[in-house]
Amino acid sequence: MPAIVRSLDEAGIDVSELSLRLPSLDDVFLTLTGHHSTSATTATTSETAAA
Repeated sequence: MPAIVRSLDEAGIDVSELSLRLPSLDDVFLTLTGHHSTSATTATTSETAAA
């Protein structure tokens, strides 16, 4: 990450916030399969129907 910050600084780009996080299981599933898990889709559909 220091190399990224250095490159941005050299390019004259001001960064106000930068963070790094590990991917969630949902992120990994989406990357590997190209779609959200069934449980995530079901929860979203149920929440939409309830609204």
